[in-house]
Amino acid sequence: MTTQTTPATLSGGVPAPATPPAVPVTALIDLPGLRNAAPIGGGCCSLAADDAVRDELESWPGVTVEKIDAEAETVPVRYEPDRADRLSDAVDAVRDLGFDQAGIRGR
Repeated sequence: MTTQTTPATLSGGVPAPATPPAVPVTALIDLPGLRNAAPIGGGCCSLAADDAVRDELESWPGVTVEKIDAEAETVPVRYEPDRADRLSDAVDAVRDLGFDQAGIRGR
């Protein structure tokens, strides 16, 4: 048996508009200590601290790093507002890299 689906319609047979995707918002993460941070890891597997932070943040779905500013010790990120809890989890993971004071500015 084949099931057929039809698009949602409003009264009068007018198609219902599709729900637009959530518009990403920007947050600023403070990373005290980033300016003078030593590489993370060891040997051939070590990464510059800012690269390790970028890799960690971008491993979380819906989070995108815009540009790390090591001198200002900040990281602007874009994230989907319906995934704000993921951003908090991502910052917790950055703390696990050794940036104990990492936090989302304005929260």
